[in-house]
Amino acid sequence: MLQNLAVWAWLVLAVIIELVAQVYVDAKPYIASFWMPMVLAFMGLGFLLCLPGIKSKNIFVIVFLFIQVILVLAGNFLYNANGAAFQKEMFSQRSDAWGALEKWVLFDVGLFIFAWVMFAAFMTFAIVHIVLNKRFALKGMPKYKPAKKIRFTALGLFVVCLAVFCVLPIVDGAREKRQTSYHYLLTSNMGDANQMRGISSNFLYEVMKLGASSGVSLKDMDKVKRFVDDSEPCDTSEFFETSKGNNLVMILAESLDWHVLERYDENTTRELFPTLMEFMYGGDNFGSGVTMTNFRNKEKTDTAEMISMLGNYPTKQYINYDFYKNEYPFSIANMLREDFGGSDSQMGWFHNSTRKAYNRGKMAGNMGFDAFYGIEDMVKEGMEQTYFINIKKGAMTTRRGERNVDSMAVDVMKDYMFPQLDNGQFFTYFTTYVMHGNYEERNSLAKRDYYKKLDDNKVFPKGNKRDNDWRTYAAATMDFDESLRIMMEDLERKKLLDNTTIVIFSDHETYYTDLARYAKSYPEMPNRMKGKYDPELYRIPFIIWDKKLTKKIDDHLIFTRTIDKFTTHADIVPTLLDLFGVEGKKNLYLGSSIFDDTEESIVYSRVYRYFLNDRFLFYNLNDLLYKESGADVSEFEANAKRHLDKLYYIDKIYFSNYFRNNV
Repeated sequence: MLQNLAVWAWLVLAVIIELVAQVYVDAKPYIASFWMPMVLAFMGLGFLLCLPGIKSKNIFVIVFLFIQVILVLAGNFLYNANGAAFQKEMFSQRSDAWGALEKWVLFDVGLFIFAWVMFAAFMTFAIVHIVLNKRFALKGMPKYKPAKKIRFTALGLFVVCLAVFCVLPIVDGAREKRQTSYHYLLTSNMGDANQMRGISSNFLYEVMKLGASSGVSLKDMDKVKRFVDDSEPCDTSEFFETSKGNNLVMILAESLDWHVLERYDENTTRELFPTLMEFMYGGDNFGSGVTMTNFRNKEKTDTAEMISMLGNYPTKQYINYDFYKNEYPFSIANMLREDFGGSDSQMGWFHNSTRKAYNRGKMAGNMGFDAFYGIEDMVKEGMEQTYFINIKKGAMTTRRGERNVDSMAVDVMKDYMFPQLDNGQFFTYFTTYVMHGNYEERNSLAKRDYYKKLDDNKVFPKGNKRDNDWRTYAAATMDFDESLRIMMEDLERKKLLDNTTIVIFSDHETYYTDLARYAKSYPEMPNRMKGKYDPELYRIPFIIWDKKLTKKIDDHLIFTRTIDKFTTHADIVPTLLDLFGVEGKKNLYLGSSIFDDTEESIVYSRVYRYFLNDRFLFYNLNDLLYKESGADVSEFEANAKRHLDKLYYIDKIYFSNYFRNNV
């Protein structure tokens, strides 16, 4: 026993570190599905116990614990960066992750100190153990060497556990392939991947999955054909064809959140964000649009972006990297092409970061766009590009991302974004950038006097780290608001404003530096969160500005200019098809028109793996994290099953590139 003392100490300490780390990734201090870490532990034990001497055992337990500390801190780093556990698909996004990385210290200091102190203490113990063993051995005591029977038994345990560990991801993929429905996701899910397997074992499991099955079966494709061909048309509303003949501008406003528009009174907020406030509450310049006050989502930018263009998203992989060569006849651009004048139309996708970001430049054509314009193209038109700046703080160096500002992007590209066409209409999709975190103070915002305007109005003052982040976020939102003003004035000058539909929506809450959670828990907020899992955290803006739409609402007293129905990104494409009078196939879209009350959408987050709307949030239907008082679980379950039934076939469509051969 004494000879294997370091081995057993390693096992105990490894478990302690793993469970403590769970707390730092918002998981409970236990592992829900313990088979994977248990297999890893037995594999390590088998390997260590078969080693011939104490020195070799102690060296390897030090190495094993070092690897675990690195994996735990990497998992904590990743979680703080994007709120998600590691998935193998993230390998595709590594260039985007490094390109956007600003802070090199994104792990929690408490966990960092704890993990390395435990490792240092254990290493000291292991070295002392080696020295003492050597000293006693020199005095004539025989060196420890396990019996041959024990060594072969331990080696056998190692080999068996290694085989099980390698096979389990393959078995999991095969089991998923055999599923005839995705309804099991409602009850089998026990939490995010960190909660399910622990941080270290999840990392290793996902690496093993690189060679495993996707979990999507491509058998019975005749059923997929029936799913597509026999689909009913999308439901329509009283507003069907209301926007027919209009141009379309869609703006994905990166990280736009209600909290920045709700902290102060209306007059002060109008002073800071005049165009946004006019869109919501009316004014003398452009008038108000239709505001969805109950629009929510929990996804990352690329996922929200694709859903807003396609109306769906598969449960596995990333469209931008794994399916960018697929055919997408159901995308909003492809669906509107003929109605917009065919070859006489102009459809452009704009983003004032690089063309390589999320692989947008390569996938624009199949999405239905004539061209994608990145920062490289904007610089040629006179755009000022800002870069990361290295800042030394003592021994540490951090990177401050200046972010290319939206107001300049719109100003230099406005003739491409809002062209005057002799025939046909234009469709412009603009993914903004200036509100993207992190939120260190930026020179690009300071030289436009946004910080000065905040100080002049005595709002968003400097304070602690979170207050300073909120201050920069407010300044960035002011620049986004300025870009809207430039757009509206350009459309008005070109006499296009009366015949243009403008859709503004956020991709997600301001999860960078966990700002949304801080802001929406602020004592003065009117919609303050009720708890950690309150869906209020994921309530974000969605506005449709369209003179024809608001006139019809006002003239016929249909609806109001404020819609409280729960809506999400999956509803955007069906809503636009409804407004523009284009008939789509209902089965291909996970949502429905926001003006149609026959169905309500839900969110099943492909990255975060939980279900939500405004009344529920859960990983597992049997263990609700949030439930609004009096809410009907059975109604939500029925909506969720309808959603999952579509997802089952949508996965097959993506993985088979169905529309390459089935137009």
